[in-house]
Amino acid sequence: MNYWVTTHWPPREDNPNMVAEGIWVPDGREEAGKDLRKGDLVAIYQSLTGRTEKITRTDGIEYRVRNIRGKGSVIALCEAQEPLHTLKDSSPSHYTNGTTIWWRWYSSLRVISKSGFLSRQKLNEILGYSPNNPLRGFGDKKSGLKKIPKEQFLEIRKAFRAGLPSPTRKPARVKIPHDPPSGIESKEHLLLKEYVAAHPKEVLNEDGAIHKFTEYPFCTGDRADVVLEDAYGRVIGVEVEVSVDKQDLAGVLQAIKYRYMLEVEQKRVMGDSRALLVAYEVSQDVKRLCREYNVEVAEVTKDVVFNWANNRRNK
Repeated sequence: MNYWVTTHWPPREDNPNMVAEGIWVPDGREEAGKDLRKGDLVAIYQSLTGRTEKITRTDGIEYRVRNIRGKGSVIALCEAQEPLHTLKDSSPSHYTNGTTIWWRWYSSLRVISKSGFLSRQKLNEILGYSPNNPLRGFGDKKSGLKKIPKEQFLEIRKAFRAGLPSPTRKPARVKIPHDPPSGIESKEHLLLKEYVAAHPKEVLNEDGAIHKFTEYPFCTGDRADVVLEDAYGRVIGVEVEVSVDKQDLAGVLQAIKYRYMLEVEQKRVMGDSRALLVAYEVSQDVKRLCREYNVEVAEVTKDVVFNWANNRRNK
């Protein structure tokens, strides 16, 4: 896997809400992206300003399109979906400063996270540049694309995550009794929930995951069993079940509901969330449904959970 930083101009005035989910490299500078592969991780830096483009309509009338004010920061962490390749039917773009650029080379990106913040000054520090470097003419061969070491990308990811906005509200933490009254919560459910909170990396099988809340109360009266956060700052709503058979849809629906409510309350950009269903056993029918609706599934064996609980009790 390779790691990259690419630069974008801000969106144009005629499409101010556009999210540029791709890498564009000018013709003649494509050598900078020769190592780009599907699955590579990419940070997008958006400049404060761009160039005003001259566009000629089919009737010969020329007009100009400017860019809106950019953010001057890293705006997204992404995953490359393909190697760099030529864009079919592309043509050179002409700008009012007299320059012409043919954005002929392209790779699509899948956005992983957009909720964080990383300033240009901090990005320059991580990359080893002067804090005031404007990042114009950035990248290998001034292509707007630069391959970086894994360590630098991990620093970028950490700093971007540290810039997450403060949540809309901070719910009170709920202390869970180790011996709840009979009929309220089974021992199997309680211990699995506690295991998930204590072992987010193992449950998700990924580094950087952390526990945020247990028994997270929403203002709607709902309560997420566990809330986690991944290495990119995406919030994860977790529904814990003992077992899920093919007729049991409640856990799937709860996990879906939690992720979107958490986006609002924890101030994540839409899409910067995950839904996770955890159980000792989940039927194949429900697993197929989860894949269809983008709900992740984690099965944890009872032996693992109960052995962990016994070891904790004996310490």
